[in-house]
Amino acid sequence: MLGTVFPLNALTQFNSKTTNNSLKARSKLGDQLFFTGTYSSKERKNLTSRIPSGYDSGGIPLGAKVKFRNTNLGLTFLATDALSLTGRWRRYDLDNEVPPVFRLSGTPPTPVALPDNMSFSGEVTSTEVNGSFTGIRKLYLRAGFESRNWDRTISPTHPPHPADEFEHPKHRDRTEADIVRLGARYYPIQSLSFAANLEDWNVKNPGYNGMWTDRRKLNVNATYLIKTNFALYGDFIQSKDENKDVRITSIPTIVTPPAVPLTPEEEEAYVEDRADAAGQGYENDLKTTMLGAWYGVSPKLTLDTYWAKTSLDAAATLIFGNEPAYLPHLAPDFAPYNADTNQWSVGATYAINPKWRLTGRLLTSKSEGKTLISVLPGGLGPAWTPVDVDAKRWTVGATCNVSAKERVTLDYSILDWDDNIDPGQSGRFNLLRLAWSSAF
Repeated sequence: MLGTVFPLNALTQFNSKTTNNSLKARSKLGDQLFFTGTYSSKERKNLTSRIPSGYDSGGIPLGAKVKFRNTNLGLTFLATDALSLTGRWRRYDLDNEVPPVFRLSGTPPTPVALPDNMSFSGEVTSTEVNGSFTGIRKLYLRAGFESRNWDRTISPTHPPHPADEFEHPKHRDRTEADIVRLGARYYPIQSLSFAANLEDWNVKNPGYNGMWTDRRKLNVNATYLIKTNFALYGDFIQSKDENKDVRITSIPTIVTPPAVPLTPEEEEAYVEDRADAAGQGYENDLKTTMLGAWYGVSPKLTLDTYWAKTSLDAAATLIFGNEPAYLPHLAPDFAPYNADTNQWSVGATYAINPKWRLTGRLLTSKSEGKTLISVLPGGLGPAWTPVDVDAKRWTVGATCNVSAKERVTLDYSILDWDDNIDPGQSGRFNLLRLAWSSAF
């Protein structure tokens, strides 16, 4: 089988055309019933990028095209002065149309040019009902339920070829999630507020190994408005994720003894963790605490600063070896990762007009943690490997609010990365980012 190496600039230099359209509607259907609807579409087409090919001196035109469509419909019913009910239906579509990219397959002197890429399309639909109640003095309550579905399709960009030794069947999968949300906000005095929000997810057929099957997320916030242009705030967020959809039929015997002795306490914890890990995907417990302040110097200029600490206690089940070449097979292995990250940041935002704003920020962080490298082929582990990283990042950028739901950001960052365990991983990075976001 022959391979073709493409020059990097041939893949990264291209011209594209982007088209945006949006439609909004709002109507009062009755004294207490209101309708809102939005529809937006975006299409980006690659006009000139070409991949060199020995079969076409002009190269193969990519001409890739990506389409986004976003629909949002809502009904709000004001049952009383204190109670409102809202129903919402949303849909997000992505279609990625990609022409074939060829590879060489076969034996010289008569190799065959075969397409070797896939197209992806995705659809997210959501049906949501929620209610809010303000009938208790100084208290705001909210509750809601959402059913969200993801449908994904991966398709070949070409019909089957008799000389193709690789199969490219169309693949579809579907993920379903039920989400319950509860929230409350309390104002003991006009300038002070406390808030708490809870989310509970139940996901069927996650589709990706990195997605949870169960999630519980709690957010607690306090804000104190000292003046109209000066405020202090604190946040605490905890998210617990689990994925229990990874299953095996048996647990083979581990034949490779540990290379690094463990203390009795570590040995006991290790054995318990391995027993718990059998049949599980992963468990993550993420906690973030933040304290911050912002100050409006003028109607256009705002300064802010914050300190944050993030603690991650994660564990994943890994299965090593399922082919004869990797015998003996090893049992699922519990691979914990613990890390604490402290951050401090100071930034400034200048609003040129309601659409445009400029930003600048300095962010420093220090991360310390450890990863358990457990029993691997060759007698490696179990051993805790330390993590100790210092980072400093300067960023300047500009943001344009294209619409109420769409935003475009361009920024440039310089990142100094110091790995105190492996200095060879340290360095300075220059990052240029162009991002487009759309609220769903």
